[in-house]
Amino acid sequence: MKKVCRAGFFLTLLVMGISSHTLLSKPNVALSANVYDKTELTRAIDYYADLLGFDSTTYILVRYSMELPDHVDGTMKYREIGSYGHQVLITINGKNSRLNKLLAVAHELIHVKQYIDKQLEQIDANTFRWHKDELIDTREVEYTMRPWEYQALRYSKRLRHAYLRHLRDMRTFPE
Repeated sequence: MKKVCRAGFFLTLLVMGISSHTLLSKPNVALSANVYDKTELTRAIDYYADLLGFDSTTYILVRYSMELPDHVDGTMKYREIGSYGHQVLITINGKNSRLNKLLAVAHELIHVKQYIDKQLEQIDANTFRWHKDELIDTREVEYTMRPWEYQALRYSKRLRHAYLRHLRDMRTFPE
């Protein structure tokens, strides 16, 4: 798209009262066809992404899997695509309850934030760099003792709680 068209598009949005910052700051989210509660999951991801500060350079695909082990609530694969941004595939355990799915999405999005902010870097299948200097072999450190997991476990509960409070407030004070 040429700059002239883009500038005209944003000018139209400003006249309509929609800021270009709002559009540029929203991540690109897609849900797999097997996600059956698309509306709530989309709202939750939008809410979490806003709080975490994701922008339009973040491309997120979420899918459900009935094949994840019961003790695994979700997984995340992250890939930086140069100056274009970040690609993320989040897989959520489809057998989980609604609340656990919301928690798992929040947890995985915190990992995305850790990667984007360069707090977490995967070196190989088992080795991660935390805060640019501490190398950790996941075979030697228990899951909950890994600093990035500890942070994600702690903050994902806060994110989910804030989202549920937001939903409650929206029902109390409809727009």
